[in-house]
Amino acid sequence: KITRLLSVVSQPNISKGVFEKLEFVSVASDKILVVLKIKSGILKTVIMEITSEIPKSKLEKLSTYINEKLSGLTLELIRNTYVERIGEYRHKEPELIQSFIDSFEKLYADEESCNKIYIGGTGDLIMQPEFEDPKNFKEIINLAEDKNLVIHIFDKDMSVENKVQISIGEENKDAKLKNYSVITTSYNLGGVKGNIGVIGPKRMNYAKMVSLLEYTSKLINDKSI
Repeated sequence: KITRLLSVVSQPNISKGVFEKLEFVSVASDKILVVLKIKSGILKTVIMEITSEIPKSKLEKLSTYINEKLSGLTLELIRNTYVERIGEYRHKEPELIQSFIDSFEKLYADEESCNKIYIGGTGDLIMQPEFEDPKNFKEIINLAEDKNLVIHIFDKDMSVENKVQISIGEENKDAKLKNYSVITTSYNLGGVKGNIGVIGPKRMNYAKMVSLLEYTSKLINDKSI
């Protein structure tokens, strides 16, 4: 409502997130809920399939072992060094450790494939003169529903964290965006990077939008410290 533009937020990429701890919660005789806590308070859960019920004491022992071995490492590093880091315990409980690895891989794969993106503000666009024309309004609504297109507005060079990027009209790679301006920047949530941006008519208050995105990015960054 502040921008009266299309607001876009991409979910942080958890592969760069720092592992803090995990807990195992038995939910059925053949299912265990794995609760993974990432630095900055991000929680992820996944169901671990098992062949038979496992005593609570054994699960607590395993979680303590994993937390001691993996705490402070990025999820990406953990994924690439399973064998070296928890190989010792694998000899004691091969089936249990393999179930944990399988569930971790599932969580990682789900996060990598979903490209979660959140879009808001379509209803407020009607306040912009450009979208009073039903044809133009329908066009922007269709654009907002095309998440595969919208996610690529963040394909620009984001190597410099929190740098604001502006693309106007023909500067946008996709032809569907040629009538719009796109402003994006990144944010850092406890070492996990995500992106935020706005899409709107080329006639917009660029200084205001840049300031708003910079402020929002800084607000998220400060909260993660």
